[in-house]
Amino acid sequence: SISENQLAVMIWDGSDSSPSEEHTFKVSMNRSAKLEMENSTGSLTLKLDGRLVGFLSDHEVFSGGQVWFGFDGSREWTLHQLRAEAQGDGKLRLVSPPSMEASQVETGSLRGLAAKQPRSLAIGTALSFNALFADESYRTLALGQFSMLTTENELKPQFIHPQPDIYSFAEADSLIGTGLANGMKVHGHTLVFGEANPKWMRDSPPTQLRQIMVDHIKTVVGHYKGKISSWDVVNEPLADNKSGDTTSPDLRQHIWYRAMGEQYIDIAFKTAREADPNAKLYINDWGLEADGDRWDSLLALVARLKQRGVPIDGIGFQAHVYKDGDHIDPATLRRHIKTLANLGLASRISEIDVHGENQQVQASQYSGVLQVCLAEPTCTAFSTWGIADKYGSTTEIGSYPLELGDDLLWDSTLQPKPAYRALQNILRPK
Repeated sequence: SISENQLAVMIWDGSDSSPSEEHTFKVSMNRSAKLEMENSTGSLTLKLDGRLVGFLSDHEVFSGGQVWFGFDGSREWTLHQLRAEAQGDGKLRLVSPPSMEASQVETGSLRGLAAKQPRSLAIGTALSFNALFADESYRTLALGQFSMLTTENELKPQFIHPQPDIYSFAEADSLIGTGLANGMKVHGHTLVFGEANPKWMRDSPPTQLRQIMVDHIKTVVGHYKGKISSWDVVNEPLADNKSGDTTSPDLRQHIWYRAMGEQYIDIAFKTAREADPNAKLYINDWGLEADGDRWDSLLALVARLKQRGVPIDGIGFQAHVYKDGDHIDPATLRRHIKTLANLGLASRISEIDVHGENQQVQASQYSGVLQVCLAEPTCTAFSTWGIADKYGSTTEIGSYPLELGDDLLWDSTLQPKPAYRALQNILRPK
């Protein structure tokens, strides 16, 4: 990181969550600066505007022979030029941008099989921008197996709205554009959430939060009008436990609720509807597949919203199964989808992933939920929360070496599991 008077350099070699080496150099920088980094015989040489700053070990982080460059920042700034060149007798080969089109949708893919069903059912997944552009095997699965993508992180406020007057659309535009170019529908995740908010939002006075939320929704939904067909307008509004608030005891007490009460949901949905009248608008939450307090709270919330004329179109069932004690009962799930249908609401399986210590149980859970979704005409999508364990969200990122999760349809080497074959069998014409 660089500021007006210091250059901080940190190197991670993958052996720990902390940097393997960290140095801070005092510098004097003009508004426009040229930073150079040279890697030679295990050492990094740093220069700023042609002046030597210092040296440090490279910890063999370049030993793979391939380098990716990326930038981010907490303030507005401009990258004028990026150039790499070989030194001495070294050779440099610039890698051409990867093809972002699926060669052909295979008839045996989840997407191809679903297309032969009597009714249209989107088979989706949450896509990672970085993995999609950097990993060819991941990209092949993403574009060839699925007919819908959910933006995994790129549309969360902390990433797309990092400063009050700055929207960072570039990565989301690339991800969404790639999906649309490959005939995929796009589900936007998420507009209003108690988490994943930038610091400036969290620190804003409560009296300003309504306008901040409205402006954010108008800008983001308006930017993708006609491109994103459905949105998680409000993500995880239900409290983990009873909150003790007598006015709305079942809702999470986050910055939006504290500023506006339950009305934040009404305002969010009405603003999203105005920004794109054709997009379908969802509440998305976990634990709705089972009977109990969370399901009862959701029904009570829906009843209040409907009574107030809030333009809600459906409910997303996250359907996470994170441990052996968790279990989704297909009969209960189907009954819940029917209940919502009677209220005029669609349903979607939005984020399913299943603990995979027992792969046969995992396959049974995945296939049982898909069968329910196929059987109920108001279930509009079946979407997994990721593709392969190599990039799964349940990876223990604080441990080294990384303890990869085991919840998804392809393993850490991107080979299919029994759960994938089970979904194929469900989708094959009988």
